Amino acid sequence: MFRKWVYGLCALALISMALACGPTRITATATPPPATPSVISTGEPLSPTPIPTMATATSIPTPPATAACVRGARMVADVTVPDNTPFAPGASFVKTWRMRNSGTCAWEPGTKLVFVSGNPMGGPAAVDVPALAPGALTDVSANFIAPSTPGTYQASYQLQAPDGTRFGPVIWVQIVVPAPVTATPTPQPTVAPTTTVTPTEAPPAQADLSVQAVDLRPATPSAGSTFAIDIRITNNGLANASNFNVRALKQARGTACPGPGLVLFDRRFSVNAGQTATFSENTRINEAGDYSLCIVLDHLNEIPEADENNNFFQKNITIAGLPDLYPFYIGMNTWHPRVNQDVSVSITLRNDGNAPVRDFNVRLLRQAPGAACPGGPGTVIFDAYASLDANGSQVFMRTIRFTEVGTFQLCAILDHMNQVAESNEGNNAIKSDQNVVVSP
Repeated sequence: MFRKWVYGLCALALISMALACGPTRITATATPPPATPSVISTGEPLSPTPIPTMATATSIPTPPATAACVRGARMVADVTVPDNTPFAPGASFVKTWRMRNSGTCAWEPGTKLVFVSGNPMGGPAAVDVPALAPGALTDVSANFIAPSTPGTYQASYQLQAPDGTRFGPVIWVQIVVPAPVTATPTPQPTVAPTTTVTPTEAPPAQADLSVQAVDLRPATPSAGSTFAIDIRITNNGLANASNFNVRALKQARGTACPGPGLVLFDRRFSVNAGQTATFSENTRINEAGDYSLCIVLDHLNEIPEADENNNFFQKNITIAGLPDLYPFYIGMNTWHPRVNQDVSVSITLRNDGNAPVRDFNVRLLRQAPGAACPGGPGTVIFDAYASLDANGSQVFMRTIRFTEVGTFQLCAILDHMNQVAESNEGNNAIKSDQNVVVSP
């Protein structure tokens, strides 16, 4: 009985050791039982021998392998030529894709975008792609030519690494070559027969001359002096009026225009259709007085006009009279002065004209007896200025001296520079009726 109990304890110990050692397979080898020892009984019960506890084995983790980078790409946008963009047959275009490196590997130099399927449309088999860091963007472009036949065309491309490995999505360019538009003939309406109307020939275009205004420069001319007449002429017709006659008449007040009168001038002038022009001409009227000025256009009726009754214009004018200056008498307070003696000389001036004159010249000469006055040689004693009203007179006085001994005649000349227009220019000088005798 004791032996069986010992064998049982040994078996339990072996099983515990096997469980503690984990999955290790243990093969037991049969051992012949030992010889039965002699057991001496002591009469006391035996205590079981304690089995030592086995330590549990701890597993050691295997270090992980280092992970390799991954190539990646993603198309961000169609920069040019969105899908189904229309192009005419044979048109050239450039397609640009915007790409991002979405992997963890940089795109190496030598990376290309290669054609993989579809219609190449004259595009490249491969396009160089720049080296690109992860997360960066780049634009890739390729040139294409639209096919000549109408239809929808697509060319597909994909990125390829230098070792020939393709990666990233397949991208494409897709266009449409539209069919030519065939014009649909527009149905023609049926035209009902109409009555033929014979057109009436339009009358020829005609001029239409008229005088708008007449002005004098100066506004009140003097008799015998030159003045300008400005005539503003309008052609309201549809045809040009070329080389027509412009006539000016001096008429008595109250005379019809056109009517009898003195022709001041007859000249030729031209005015285009729809235009206004000013005709100017110089003339003179020798007699002072109040008159009518009559202007007649095309008085010979050489120009066909739409209205022939508006070719004349009448204006009342006044011609001022002219002065008529002459020296009437030369007097002295003594005709026998001494040398350097103050002597008073007087000249009676008259204006027999019907116009006043202002600031005309009065000259007194000392001449040899019998010299022509005016026109003969002499010495100027003075040059002065005077004014006279129409039909007026005055005694013009000055104090003079003779510086030489001798006998002289005096010559008075009015307006010797002919600055005043006069009705009579031949009576502007007079010589003294006696000589001056100057003694020492």
